[in-house]
Amino acid sequence: MRRVFIFFVAIFLFNLTVSAVDLTTALRSKLDNPQALNAPSDLVKNAAQYYKQRQFQQIWVEGNSFTTAARIVLDVLKNAAKEGLEPHDYKKASKLFKEAQKNPARLLDAEIAITSLVLEYIDDLMGERLNPRKIGKALYLKAKNIDAVQIMKDGMRTDPSAKWLQVLTIQHPEYQMLKKELAYYLGRQGQSSYPKLSLGAKIELGNKGGRIETLQWQLSSLGYLSGVHQQGTVDAVTDLSIRAFQEANNLKADGVVGPKTIRVLNSHNVEDRLRQIIVSMERWRWLPENLGNRYVLVNIAGFELTAFEEGTEKLRMPVIIGRKYRKTPVFSSDIYSVRFNPSWHVPRSIAVKDKLRKIRRDPGYLTRGGYVLYDAGGARISPQSVDWSSVSASNFNFRIRQNPGNHNALGKIRFAIKSPFNVYLHSTPDKHLFKKNQRSFSSGCIRVGDPKALALFVFNDVSTWPYDRIEQNMQGTKTQNVALSHPVKVYITYFTVWKDKDGKPHYSQDIYGQDLAIWSALKSRKGHKV
Repeated sequence: MRRVFIFFVAIFLFNLTVSAVDLTTALRSKLDNPQALNAPSDLVKNAAQYYKQRQFQQIWVEGNSFTTAARIVLDVLKNAAKEGLEPHDYKKASKLFKEAQKNPARLLDAEIAITSLVLEYIDDLMGERLNPRKIGKALYLKAKNIDAVQIMKDGMRTDPSAKWLQVLTIQHPEYQMLKKELAYYLGRQGQSSYPKLSLGAKIELGNKGGRIETLQWQLSSLGYLSGVHQQGTVDAVTDLSIRAFQEANNLKADGVVGPKTIRVLNSHNVEDRLRQIIVSMERWRWLPENLGNRYVLVNIAGFELTAFEEGTEKLRMPVIIGRKYRKTPVFSSDIYSVRFNPSWHVPRSIAVKDKLRKIRRDPGYLTRGGYVLYDAGGARISPQSVDWSSVSASNFNFRIRQNPGNHNALGKIRFAIKSPFNVYLHSTPDKHLFKKNQRSFSSGCIRVGDPKALALFVFNDVSTWPYDRIEQNMQGTKTQNVALSHPVKVYITYFTVWKDKDGKPHYSQDIYGQDLAIWSALKSRKGHKV
């Protein structure tokens, strides 16, 4: 139910006495005449659908005044910012409410407006505010179709006071953590300006000066520096607060304030944090209300994988994600099989962009790396038999496959995912890369830090697939494919604000620019303000 919010400005007025019978009759007449209402047809249609189910009995008007329920829902709409929504989107209901208090002829206008906007609020809250696929190809998520009429019907039937709307929210713990962060930063709006820390020499334990005072002001305002400390000096207390900030923001927690830490510190002003939190809340609206009994969640922006069973975290590990020019997409699917000692069929895009340059310099690169070369007809050929100086991206008519082994790019195990992207989870021989804080090194697939633990989780059958057997099957070069009798849900996400195992919020950089794209989409909605 999308809309253009210029509606109800020229609502057709019925000059009727406002008895209960006349109100019901007038309500039916107005809803039967959407042209007279000068409102988007989808809003009138859905409001009419709701009223029809209750024989066109009004909800918010009683006699010549409004019910307590009306005041409750108007208060919810007024405070929509608590859910990361925009109160401006629903302010027409409050405007007509005030007008009707002075002019009873507008009671039905306010009645219909309140209902329409409550339905719209439900849609927005539950995930219909934006269509993720219209924002970018990397957001491969289906748009939600919320039945706001049914939600409102159920709510008003069980609780006619409308207090149910006060507690309607996304129940996931991560979303609730974001709500708390949002409340904190909303409370800081209008406070003194946030100072910027100038670039310069690295700051570390023992340093003194004016830049240290700015750093300490930033850390104090963000809640990391609260103990007694020496002003203008990086003492032990300040050093600990620097490390805590770095840890919470996915930076190397070494206590050294270099360019990366300064950049993140300077971005922690109130407005930037509010945008980051609101976008993360919007992302949670796009996910299913029930993620499943057992599922894997990969956070691209956080370089992390977590697995859950019955709402409890079972494992957490670092991941390596796609480079900026080969971004890992956002999508939901299933892990349906596990392959031990996989071979790798090198995608043509990677072959011509990455491999060809290396092969030209040294054709022996293929043999040493365990690669096998095939011509256009599928025949295996020697790399030395090709005049590579004459081969370019436009005439590259070869296929490359890497045999199973210790040097295989997929490592020793691969977790197959149904998707249109040819993206999956796998291990890697380049384990040293997991020591990096910013881990965007792959060609789009997701490399996992503890593949054996992940295999144990997805098999979920220690009698048949104990840890020792998984480890044994990963030895050697024999390829074995094992279909999962119970596929595991997997959600490839992108949250720049998330909580750690202790429930503390973590922030990361918008490495792919996705947050910026979503925020721009929110701002550009016609007739809306953010």
